[in-house]
Amino acid sequence: CEYTDCTFTRGMMTHTLNGAIDIIDPTPTLTDFEIRTVFTAFTRTLTNSATDQTMSAMFDGSRQLAATVDTLGVTMTNFLTAFTYPNDATASHLKNWVAKFTADVPGSIALGEPLPAGMLTVTGNSTWTRLSQSWAMTTTTPTPLHFNPACTVAPRFDDGTLIHTVTRLEATATFEVEFTACGQYTVTRL
Repeated sequence: CEYTDCTFTRGMMTHTLNGAIDIIDPTPTLTDFEIRTVFTAFTRTLTNSATDQTMSAMFDGSRQLAATVDTLGVTMTNFLTAFTYPNDATASHLKNWVAKFTADVPGSIALGEPLPAGMLTVTGNSTWTRLSQSWAMTTTTPTPLHFNPACTVAPRFDDGTLIHTVTRLEATATFEVEFTACGQYTVTRL
């Protein structure tokens, strides 16, 4: 779908769409739920008619979702979100992520039902930029995180390790979050 100055108004806000969104079936010969969405400079601009202020968000890159009765996954490749605010300040977020959830019991993922117990792996990196400042983060799960739906304490993991490495202003810090039981975890600076 390509948009060129596609405009509609709701209340005091005028929405203008530009750019392209391609929706692709990456496995066209299979009957499955897998979809790739490619954004090419897709921009949504909002203008407030009362204040004449405008802000915009531009999306560029690809996202791929896959779901079976056994696994769920999402991949974001060079996915950039760039914001321009009414005062002309800018901010952006660039993401490269792969996340996969595998149910403990094969066949237990069902549309419209709560997520069953399972293992989550996450790897990737993000870079945030606002004005002249930048932050970068990489994430890995050397031991997959175990999601336990019976756990009532967020984030509902009862096992696994998550490692974040954050860089800001040339300083780098690495943190390990180790989940040991429902609602129990330790954070260690490495």
